[in-house]
Amino acid sequence: MKRYGILSLLLTLFVTYATAQKGQPAFGKIDKADLEMTDCEFDKGADAYKLIDRAYVYYDRGISQFKLVTERRVRIKIFKDAGMAYANVKIPYRGRNNDEQIKNIDACTYNLDGSGNIVTTKVDKKSIYSQQLNKVLNEYTIVFPEVKVGSVIEYRYTYESEYIFYIDDYYFQSEIPSRFSQFELKAPLLFRFKEDQFVYMPLEKKEDVSDDFINTNDGLVRAKTLYKTLTMRNVPGIHDEPYMSSKNDYMQRIGFQLAQIDYGNGQTTDMRTTWNKMVEEMDKDEDFGEELRKSVPNAHEIIDKAAQCATMEGKIAMIYNYVRNRMTWNGVSSKYAMQGIRTAWEKKSGSSGDINIILYSLLKEAGVTVFPLLVSTRDNGVINQFYTSEKQFNEVLVYAETADKSFVMNAADRYNPYNLIPYDVANTAAMLIDGERSQFVTLTAPNQKFKHFVALQGDMDATGILKGEALVTSQGYAKNPRCKSWLEDKEGFKDRYFSKSYTAIKVNDIKVSNVDNDSMGLEQKVQFSLPLSSSGEYKYFTLNLFTGLEKNPFVNDERVADVDFGYQQEYMIFGSFTLADGYIFDDLPKNFTMIMPDTSIVMNRAMQIEDGALNVRITLQFKRPWYSAQNYPEFKDFYKKLYAKLNEQVVVKKK
Repeated sequence: MKRYGILSLLLTLFVTYATAQKGQPAFGKIDKADLEMTDCEFDKGADAYKLIDRAYVYYDRGISQFKLVTERRVRIKIFKDAGMAYANVKIPYRGRNNDEQIKNIDACTYNLDGSGNIVTTKVDKKSIYSQQLNKVLNEYTIVFPEVKVGSVIEYRYTYESEYIFYIDDYYFQSEIPSRFSQFELKAPLLFRFKEDQFVYMPLEKKEDVSDDFINTNDGLVRAKTLYKTLTMRNVPGIHDEPYMSSKNDYMQRIGFQLAQIDYGNGQTTDMRTTWNKMVEEMDKDEDFGEELRKSVPNAHEIIDKAAQCATMEGKIAMIYNYVRNRMTWNGVSSKYAMQGIRTAWEKKSGSSGDINIILYSLLKEAGVTVFPLLVSTRDNGVINQFYTSEKQFNEVLVYAETADKSFVMNAADRYNPYNLIPYDVANTAAMLIDGERSQFVTLTAPNQKFKHFVALQGDMDATGILKGEALVTSQGYAKNPRCKSWLEDKEGFKDRYFSKSYTAIKVNDIKVSNVDNDSMGLEQKVQFSLPLSSSGEYKYFTLNLFTGLEKNPFVNDERVADVDFGYQQEYMIFGSFTLADGYIFDDLPKNFTMIMPDTSIVMNRAMQIEDGALNVRITLQFKRPWYSAQNYPEFKDFYKKLYAKLNEQVVVKKK
C-alpha cells in the first residue's frame, strides 16, 4: 500500500453542516443595539471591537490528496477614527502553484440613517480585488463603502490550502477586544493532531465524535468524525506595553499540527516532521535552497579585493559593507530570494532575503565559513522549538565564522555594522542551516551592549539660566537608531533626543560625527541653555540630561508581557557645574549605591563640590536583557525608586 493509498481512495469531501452558531446573528443581519453602541463594556476606550470572530476548519480533496479548508467570518464595530484602520482588510495567501486560494469573499457595511433605520451596504465585487505582492505572496483587498465612526463592517471568505499538516494558529485575542471568538474543527478520526494551546481565560470546550459521510470513488462511506468547538467570550485586547516584543507571543491562541494518520487497519503513518526534514524541503525550494547554490554575476572585482585582506574578519567586513552600501532594501522582509539574487544584484534592490542570500553567496565564494540563518524577529514572535514549521521564521540572515569569532549579519539593514548582532534578533533562538547538522543557536554576545555616555559642562548665569555643552556618545545598540534618525531627519533627531523631554530647553547647536565609522561611537556635541525652575530665592536643576531616561516607562500597575530590552545596558553621566557670583549649592542629592535584589541593575552616584564647582559621576548598569512579567511588581517598584533618584534636583540659592 502506498503511504496515502487509503486516503486518496476514501477521503474527499465532508458533508457541510450549518456554520451559523446559536445565539450569533447570521451574516447580513445585525442588531440595532450593536450600531448604537459607543464603547466596549469590558475594555473601555477601545478603538474598535470584534463582535464576531470565527474560523471553521475541515479537510477536503486537494490537488494530490487533501486540502485544508478554513471558513472565516469577522464582524467589527468601529468606535474611533483610529479604528478606521480595521476597515482596511488585507487577506494574504501563497499564490504560487495555486497551493493556496481565497474564495467566496463576501462583505458589507452596516450603518444607521438619520431616522435610526439600519442601512446595509454590500461591498461590490469590483471593490474586492487581488494583487501579486511578489512571486510567492498574493493579497486580497476589501474596500468597504460608507465606513465611518459608528459603522460595523463584516466579511467572510473561504481559504483553501494544500499544506495539510499545519492548521494556522487561531487567535482568540487580538489588539482590539472580542465579544465572541470561536474556533471549530471537523476532521475524521483517522487524523490525529498535536495540540498547542496558550490560553489563560475561560475557554468553552465542546467535543463530540459521531458518524458522518465521506465521499469516495465508490460513493458515500460512513466514518467516525471529530467535532471540536472552542469558544471564548469578552476577550480584552492586547495593548502596547513598553519594551514588549511581539504581541503574538502573549495573545491567547490555539494551534493544531497533524501528527499521525490511522488507516483503521492497524497501520499508521507518522506525519510529524522534524527540523532536519524541514531543512531538506527548504533546500529544494527554488527561492531558497536553489538560490543559495547560485553565484552572484559580475562580482569578481569585490571577490578579488577581499582576497587581499590580511584577516578573515577583514574579508567579512569588506564584503558586508560592499553589499549593504550597494543594495537597497525594498521594504519586504522575507526568508526567500523573492526575485532571485541575480535579478536583485542587477537592480541593486531586493527583499531582505535577496540581499542576505547575495551576501551569503559572496562570502562563500570568498572562502569564508558561512551559513544561512533562519530567524524570527522580535516583532514576529518567539520560536516554538517543539512545533516544527518553517512558517515560524520570517527572515534569513547570514552567520559567518572565523577561527575565534562568529558574526550574525543582516545586510538589508544599512545602519547595523557587521560585528553587532542585529537588535531585532539579539538574544533570540535561530536555526543555523547546515544540512543534517542544522541546529538551533542562541544569538547572544555578552560584550554587545547598549552604551550611552553623557558628559556635561554647565554654568548658571545671574539670570538663572544654565548654559553649557554636552558631549553624548552612543555605542553598540545605542548608536544604530540615532544614526538612522540623523541621516533621515536631522530636525526630528534634535527634537527626539535633545529637546522633546525638557520643558523650555533650547538646543542652540548640534554636531554629529562618526556616523559612517562602525568602530567608533556616535558623537553628538550640543550647546544648550535651560532656564532653571525657581521658588523664592531657590532654583533647581536636574543632572539627568540627554540620557533618554527622563521618564519612567514602567508605571502601570499590571503587565501582560515580559520586559524585553533585547540587550544589556550601560549609562554614564559626568558633569561639572558652576554658579554665578552670589549663588551657592544649597542641597545636594546624596551619594548612594542602589542594587536590584537579584543584582541585575546597579546604580551609583557620587558628587562633590570642589573649587566652587559641582562634579558629578552617575553610572547605571542593566546586566540582564529580559525580565519576566511574573516579577513585574518587584521590577516596577525598583524602577520607581531608580527614577526618583535619577531625577532628584540640585538646589541652588542666593548667598
